[in-house]
Amino acid sequence: SSRPVIRGLTRDQIILLVDGCRVVTATATAAQFGTIAQGDIERIEVLKGPISVLYGSGSTGGVVNVITRKGHFSSEPMYSFDINPTYESGANGLSSYERAGWSNSRFYLSLSQSNRKYTDYRAADGLRIRNSQFEDRQTQVNFGLKVSDRHTLEGRYQYFSVLDAGVPGAASFPKNALARYPDTSRILADMSWTWRPHTTWLRESSINAYYQPVKRNVELLPNTPPSETPNPVDSTKLIRMTPTAIYPKADHRVTGARWQNDLSLGRHRIVAGIEGWQKHMTSDRTKIIIKEIIDKETENRIGDPTTITIKDTPVPESWQSPVGFFAEDAFDLGKRAEITLGSRIDHIHTENRKAYLTDQPPSDVLLWDKRTDNDISWSFVGGGIYKLFPGIDVNLTLARSFRSPTLEERYLYADLGGKVTVGDPEINSEKGTFVEGGISVTAGPARLKAQTFLNSITDMVILNPGGTFNGKPADVYTNAGKALIRGFEVSADWIAHPKLLVQADVSYIRGTDEKYDNDLPSMPPAKAHMSFRWSFTKNLWLEPLVTFVDRQDKVAPGERTTPGYGTVDISAGKSILKTGAVSHDLVVGVKNVGDKLYRDHLTISRGYEMYGIGRSFFVSWKMNLDHSR
Repeated sequence: SSRPVIRGLTRDQIILLVDGCRVVTATATAAQFGTIAQGDIERIEVLKGPISVLYGSGSTGGVVNVITRKGHFSSEPMYSFDINPTYESGANGLSSYERAGWSNSRFYLSLSQSNRKYTDYRAADGLRIRNSQFEDRQTQVNFGLKVSDRHTLEGRYQYFSVLDAGVPGAASFPKNALARYPDTSRILADMSWTWRPHTTWLRESSINAYYQPVKRNVELLPNTPPSETPNPVDSTKLIRMTPTAIYPKADHRVTGARWQNDLSLGRHRIVAGIEGWQKHMTSDRTKIIIKEIIDKETENRIGDPTTITIKDTPVPESWQSPVGFFAEDAFDLGKRAEITLGSRIDHIHTENRKAYLTDQPPSDVLLWDKRTDNDISWSFVGGGIYKLFPGIDVNLTLARSFRSPTLEERYLYADLGGKVTVGDPEINSEKGTFVEGGISVTAGPARLKAQTFLNSITDMVILNPGGTFNGKPADVYTNAGKALIRGFEVSADWIAHPKLLVQADVSYIRGTDEKYDNDLPSMPPAKAHMSFRWSFTKNLWLEPLVTFVDRQDKVAPGERTTPGYGTVDISAGKSILKTGAVSHDLVVGVKNVGDKLYRDHLTISRGYEMYGIGRSFFVSWKMNLDHSR
């Protein structure tokens, strides 16, 4: 249930894409990355900060684009097959991945299947993290057709389904509650057409359309003691109410299209086009409560219990529809400088239907009234790289970003028996100013890169843990006065020996609300990594990884501090056999070698009370067959 965090920003301040298509589902406990099968991931592209205008509203913190594996055209007929099972002891978990493909110069087809099944994972000292199990699967089909040498049609279908996934626990529901996703799914169906004309100025033009619905069904068993109140019609009796189950459901349906053109005009390399998408959300929640009449003196139940069903709407039926035009130009300025300039303008339409406190029994208490909002946003980026000396480059980027609040940040009303989470229809849009500068130094077998950044966000949307709603403690979406996030990152790679690669990095981030003189929530502590990868032979390697995490005591009101910690992971790999077109690879390793008991601050700050994984052994075997005929 992880979410990406980039330089202190997360959730909807980061755009998450799967193969360029938006995944838009945002709640306190339903993670976006949880609906992507790891076996199908080919690579992950990350932009840190609003350094590109190609993606529109929401990229205040950055962009994560998960690229999944697909087929490829081949000069002659070819078929392939992969199988990759993996076992991990820390959660007694087994995953498997299978993929088959066929291709020639005009057509390709690939099919893949991923399955994962893990029990509750173990922290250090054998401590079991209750209700952290999950079982899911993903099926993917890709095809490509070269209609001609200049025109290509490609399509994809992904179906990810959760058979059972526990939600280990958060502040939004009671401490002893058991929550799980018995039926959650994500579907992606997309089609793209690419045209590569004979002209020299238009290198490529592509149109992509997609449909990506995400369905979330939750089962929550509160496991809370019953409450008793006096019977208003008989003082000798009590009314006992016992909540037994809560069933929240939500459908997030995203439809989008993008037309993008790559142009070459002299020294200018331009990317320009138009993008639009719409999220349509519906939700409902059913609460089951047992009502009993109790004799005050004997404490015996009188008569049969009554089942009460209460239905309400966590987020009213609502729509959000951004449409934007973008253009980005990269060009050389002399022999030493490369400049990037880009701009984008978006129109964002948001509307919702009325929602009452309860639908069953019908309530006349209006929770959210019907309303319509229209935002006009613009963003800008300007940057450059200058070759100061041979092997030394300096860079500077300036950007202006914009983010319209999501449907959940505007209208959410989540009451799961614990702390309430509430949106605000009047919440303001985020507007950010970003500056980043750095230096890159290459000296023989060593490379050093250092970046420092400042992200100033007016009306940054945060989840304030100290609010109230209808007399209950509440996490309330609100605007921070003026968020200021600054920090630095340093990374180094050194080929210390023809067989030894040393890598290290360190990062520091600090986030404050300058208006109210508070620290911002969910800021990661300072962190450092160092790894040593030794290649004994061409087919055998060993890599220890050391991680240091500092104490985090710069926390927002209501957040807990967390102590620092250090862990060591070790992994090794070997190509064990290759016969003809068949190859076998084996990777083994140990996570958290010292069995360190620790809590990650980004887990604590989101209400989860979970330790990190303890000592865990893993083994992964991969067999690949590539054969041409």
